[in-house]
Amino acid sequence: MINKRVSAILALPLALLVNSAQAVSIGGYEVNAFATSLDGIAPAAAGLDVTTIGGTLAAVTTDTSVDSYVFLPTGKSSSSVALTLGFVSGSLVNGAGDDLVLFEIGAPDNFSVTIGGTNLDLATSDTGFQNSDPAQLNAVAIDLSAFGVANGAVVTQVTVGFNAGGATFALAGALAPSMSPVPVPAAVWLFGSGLLGLAGFARRRK
Repeated sequence: MINKRVSAILALPLALLVNSAQAVSIGGYEVNAFATSLDGIAPAAAGLDVTTIGGTLAAVTTDTSVDSYVFLPTGKSSSSVALTLGFVSGSLVNGAGDDLVLFEIGAPDNFSVTIGGTNLDLATSDTGFQNSDPAQLNAVAIDLSAFGVANGAVVTQVTVGFNAGGATFALAGALAPSMSPVPVPAAVWLFGSGLLGLAGFARRRK
């Protein structure tokens, strides 16, 4: 009986650590970090031309909903609009595989993505999911290595551009790591060792 109780107590802190960064499933992607700030819009005058659905420009680019988004209506501007999104330091890291996913709704389109001075034109594709309109949800997954980001390096800003003509931007998020185990602090191991020692002591007393 004592052994069973000790096992349950030992598993509890480990489970809490593993679940501490709950991922949100969006369009088939497990997303565990989202842009937390709108750090800029270029050109500055383009802020007057964009249309938002579901809130202010800052709100719709930093929430986790595919029902709120920003788009540039056809004919409103002859220039491209670029939004610079900020991530909390440490939430967007270049790990194994894809690290970032960008979403948009409607017909698949292209994003002009700039990270650390490197710019790439990336095409989205249909995820097979829809928002509540309903409208098709498209996405592109990004490996930060393609932008010259070093393995393990942290990215705090991502600039996403979309061309005049109706392109939409729904949200940006960092993918949940699938290859890296959750690190367990030394204090937890010490706590576990103490419980195991207690179990051994209890067995000897029997």
